[in-house]
Amino acid sequence: MLIGSGIPFGEYALLKRLGAGGMAEVFLAKRTGPGGFEKKLVIKRILPHLSASPAFTAMFLNEARLAALIDHPNVVHVSGFGELDGTFFLAMEYIDGVTVAELLRMLGSVSPGVAARIGIDILEGLYAIHTTRNDAGQPLGLIHKDIGARNVMVTRAGAVKLLDFGIAVSNRETASKSVAMGTRAYMSPEQERNGLIDFRSDLYSAGVLIFELATGRLPFENEARGALTRPDDMPEELFEPIARSLSEDPSDRPSSARDFGRSLELFVAGRGLEGTVAYLGELVESLAPARGVVGRAVTRLTHLTKAVPSAPELVFSRRSTHATGRVVGSLAFASVAAVAYVVTLTLRAPRFETQPPTPVTPPSSTSTATTEPPTRPIDPMDPPNEPPSEPPNDSPSEMPAALEPARLFPAPSEPEPPRLRAQPEPNKSRKRRSANVRTGRLTIDTKPWTEVFYSGQKLGVTPLSDVELPVGELELTLRNPELGVDRKLTVTIRAAEVTRVNR
Repeated sequence: MLIGSGIPFGEYALLKRLGAGGMAEVFLAKRTGPGGFEKKLVIKRILPHLSASPAFTAMFLNEARLAALIDHPNVVHVSGFGELDGTFFLAMEYIDGVTVAELLRMLGSVSPGVAARIGIDILEGLYAIHTTRNDAGQPLGLIHKDIGARNVMVTRAGAVKLLDFGIAVSNRETASKSVAMGTRAYMSPEQERNGLIDFRSDLYSAGVLIFELATGRLPFENEARGALTRPDDMPEELFEPIARSLSEDPSDRPSSARDFGRSLELFVAGRGLEGTVAYLGELVESLAPARGVVGRAVTRLTHLTKAVPSAPELVFSRRSTHATGRVVGSLAFASVAAVAYVVTLTLRAPRFETQPPTPVTPPSSTSTATTEPPTRPIDPMDPPNEPPSEPPNDSPSEMPAALEPARLFPAPSEPEPPRLRAQPEPNKSRKRRSANVRTGRLTIDTKPWTEVFYSGQKLGVTPLSDVELPVGELELTLRNPELGVDRKLTVTIRAAEVTRVNR
């Protein structure tokens, strides 16, 4: 539910709360200007109760600093950073597309040409990150450290975007800090050992993801690491550069992300339309339901933002296996608006995916050469007709016993606000009851966010705008299961007026 003209937030208006994590909450927002100018974007703000924490503030500031250094079409753009009411926030690009994780769950796998096309753009984004320089022209040696299916998006136009600089570091930082961060399924051997890493660790992660795209499974599920065998349906020209990137010894991997990408370009050159940006865009357009759902994926919430000396060890769990073959997965996606994945750290920060788009029929298991989009793409303005699926039951990594992490529930889908009517005396006629109904409206925002209930009915998640309620003194219940908030709030609703509450 988009909330009318939105809740004012500095120069922005917050339209919809998309999700929350251990460190930040994310909103769909817009910025307006003269002559009807309007631009959608995403606001990510640090949770108010963490604003006073120097460690968490430093992490958030580091993400803003690193993201602002990189300007590349294959890397999500950060357009602003600021502070409002003592809380830091990021303004980020709104992306209308799906994550690779969503793509895999809808299709099981993609054709070799599509996998290579996505891989080429991932590697171009990585090359931009790896070669970023400061104002003095000195290379910073940045490493993303968390390339994986949930951190890559594909838009309706066929563009590929890398997300999340939450744990990106420089070579100098990795030399002085041994902190395990990332998604274990995509980690290079040296990253998994907490050893020294450089840009070649990202190349390994990219190779894992490209292999997964083309096969529907992770490499080394059926083989020992270092003994990867070519799947029968994967062309040798695609397998060879992928296998090279997955070498245990970093010195045996490609010399750069661009070098890796060029090998894929040579393969794509012989694949015809299958390897084009336009074909990829048509594929996403055919699979995606409504723009309002798909566009949520822009900012999977950041975990810890920097490997600062006091930061706890961080390892994200992931499903141990991907369904073998081309089958549709559980459609429980993890981006900003849905499922929190279990994280191993003393201070826990979850991973999210978007609420699932409408399920589609998977291609036949015998059709492996090409991922064909339907002849008539789904109308992007058609509303989705499937409810969110249940979150996946990933097994958590071993948790430290010292602190029990707060469980983070999926951010619920926000239905249309219920139209609650005043109940007149039962002996009144239907006509008389109709004439006596009087209502007002409630606009409410809380810090931190809460679920708002009235008379046993859930009104939505804050911020809420223009919810119709009966007049009188009403008792609301505010709940935040993540933080253990469960409190009562009395509000006075007046006929034909808007009651505004900020807590």
